[in-house]
Amino acid sequence: MARKQSLQTRLKNLPDSPGVYFFKDKEKRVIYIGKSVSLKKRVAGYFQKEYFDPKIGQLIRQIADFDYIPLSSEPEALLLEARLIRQFQPKYNQLAKDDKSYPFLKITREKFPSFTIVRERKKRDAFHFGPYTDVIGLRRAYRYIRTIFPIRRCRKKIDPQKGKVCLDFHLGRCKGPCAGKVKEKEYQRLANSLGLFLKGKYRETIRQLKELMKRAAEELNFEEAAKYRDRIEMIKRMKKSEVHLCRGRIHPTRGLDKSSPYIHLNELKKVLSLPRSPEKIEAIDISDISGDKAVGSLVAFKGGRPDKDGYRRFKIKGVSGIDDYKMMQEVVERSYRKKKNLPDLLLIDGGRGHLSTVMQKLAEMKLLFPVAALAKKNEKIFLPYSSSPLVLKKNSEALHLLQQIRDEAHRFAISYHKRLRRRALKESGLDEIKGIGAQRKKRLLSYFGSLDEIRKSGVEELKKLGLSEKLSKKVIKSLDKKK
Repeated sequence: MARKQSLQTRLKNLPDSPGVYFFKDKEKRVIYIGKSVSLKKRVAGYFQKEYFDPKIGQLIRQIADFDYIPLSSEPEALLLEARLIRQFQPKYNQLAKDDKSYPFLKITREKFPSFTIVRERKKRDAFHFGPYTDVIGLRRAYRYIRTIFPIRRCRKKIDPQKGKVCLDFHLGRCKGPCAGKVKEKEYQRLANSLGLFLKGKYRETIRQLKELMKRAAEELNFEEAAKYRDRIEMIKRMKKSEVHLCRGRIHPTRGLDKSSPYIHLNELKKVLSLPRSPEKIEAIDISDISGDKAVGSLVAFKGGRPDKDGYRRFKIKGVSGIDDYKMMQEVVERSYRKKKNLPDLLLIDGGRGHLSTVMQKLAEMKLLFPVAALAKKNEKIFLPYSSSPLVLKKNSEALHLLQQIRDEAHRFAISYHKRLRRRALKESGLDEIKGIGAQRKKRLLSYFGSLDEIRKSGVEELKKLGLSEKLSKKVIKSLDKKK
């Protein structure tokens, strides 16, 4: 009875976030490892139902304790779960050990490797990772991984002269080796990094990606370098969830921040007088230069960690000129018009004026949830029903969490704003050429990807897209002048 009461108390404090959980017996041995999109719902579910099949019932009777690792996304949980099952070999994870029943992730051994999901494991032709018990989750993880490591999934013949890029290239999920869009050495290093990543060797993965980022910067390919930087940041967040086996127990790695995000959330609940711990926090920011290409961003944090699936970008549509307040209201309206999945706390980058305009918009929408504004000057916190700002100590963990979330919203908005400006700058090179209208410009950029590639293509290649020889020469000549 005492054991059950102790477990029930701990269950109430579980976060409603993705993660991996560990059930242990009275000898502290790990007997089962699982993953879930909601630790709170999944783990608590084992102790709330009255009837289970015999195997699950036997497992529950042996549970004396449990641990968990909160993560920022389901794919991270799936990959970590598979590695830990191989590492711990828990008694009740027998199904996950059956290599014939579940799929693997496969990286082929060839000049330009491909990355796919397979059922059969043939050791000679490729590297295999798995097996993975959650097939649907694996497919979601596969799509997620390919945004970090754009390795091809097709078996097309590599022909830099005649090959054409597919939709995966334009979606950023393939480097386009079949059409000569990437050097062999860079592609091989990227594929090697993917292998290290799937083995959980994040430190080595980050080191290799930093090399690729450095080379891209040296070649003045800053857009590609920025992509590698973003990939490195994603993996750094995952690195914080690494664990290792030490005397049969789970311990964080040395690189993990010793403070618990959930302690910060409880402190935040107290200092802001929130009705409950802010498990889900969203933040909004605006980015514009003299009203040009104005954009808004919304970032989401769950359990004190970034939740990338909840990030959103907005092109400002209904505001002309410079008006941060109206832009903020537009983003709020577009974010919460469906009135679903509302946050426990909305953080605004700004001061009292920004807070007031957001509260006004929420009142018009008949919405009510906690909102706070964090001003960069002196890091003052403005609350709706307080006449004076709240100033926390500089070493306050609650303040550090708010700063992290505010800065992430700012970074996300700025990155989108810069992307739009770079795109507009690139496309403007075709606007001045007589005979190149909107449709032809779209077709050229879609096929070649950039002005540099159009310039390099030559007249014959342009003619294949329906341009006359005269117009093709005019395009090449015009772009050469702007080089």
